[in-house]
Amino acid sequence: MITLAWAKFRQTTKLMKKSFLLLPFFFLLGCAIGNFKRESPVIYFSNASFAPIKNITCEWAGHVLTLPALNPGDSRSQSFYLSSAARFFGLVKLSWTNDDGEIVRREFFFKENNLPSFDDPTTYNYVQLYFDQHGMEIISSDAPDLTGKTQKMDQLLAIYHEKYLKGHKPSDDNALISVKPVKDNSLPNWLATSY
Repeated sequence: MITLAWAKFRQTTKLMKKSFLLLPFFFLLGCAIGNFKRESPVIYFSNASFAPIKNITCEWAGHVLTLPALNPGDSRSQSFYLSSAARFFGLVKLSWTNDDGEIVRREFFFKENNLPSFDDPTTYNYVQLYFDQHGMEIISSDAPDLTGKTQKMDQLLAIYHEKYLKGHKPSDDNALISVKPVKDNSLPNWLATSY
């Protein structure tokens, strides 16, 4: 009787050992098959003008990035998660309020050839949006800077920031960029927020 119980115990122990060895495999398999998301390139908002800009809204890849205000020379950055690399490319909609209270709107198509290193995990990918009072400039980490434009823009940001701070107290209302999913009012909430 003891021999039979011992044999059954050893058989159960072997089965448990095999189960514990397979458990990490199935866990990793489930993670790989599951909802895999990757981080987007970092998106920088920079105010390259002489006055504050407010109510910055950027609709990009199913996300709405908002920033209440950005003082001259200041920059903020944000990334978000994507369900696939292809979702990052497409129509980008921007709007902001300039110092005269006018709402400025811009749209552009961000294409794969604007950021060809997107799938290379060894690169630091970013998109820099330089806002001014009536327009904007866009630079990506893959754009060759043959004329030193990035350096010139960074110097301009420093000059605007310094001049603005001499005559104004920095405000706290331009803290961080918030990210929310795009909501389509024609769709039910559960469908508009699922990707």
